[in-house]
Amino acid sequence: MSHFVRIRTQIREKSILVESLKQMNLPRVEVYEEPQHLFGFQGDQRADTAEVIVRRQFVGHASNDIGFKLQESGEYQAII
Repeated sequence: MSHFVRIRTQIREKSILVESLKQMNLPRVEVYEEPQHLFGFQGDQRADTAEVIVRRQFVGHASNDIGFKLQESGEYQAII
């Protein structure tokens, strides 16, 4: 069974986060005002949500979605 790991970041600017992900040659980065659910490697919807998401099909064939969730501190938490 897959699981997500949460990593604290110092990233505060959504536009810089999105541009950085695009520079990593990720073909699609989704950006939302309201957090959206992340999906596991089998396509199962998880309870975890994020505002910036790279869907699993753009990461690798056996990957989970990668998300970045805005925290009350103003920083984004990576959910990998």
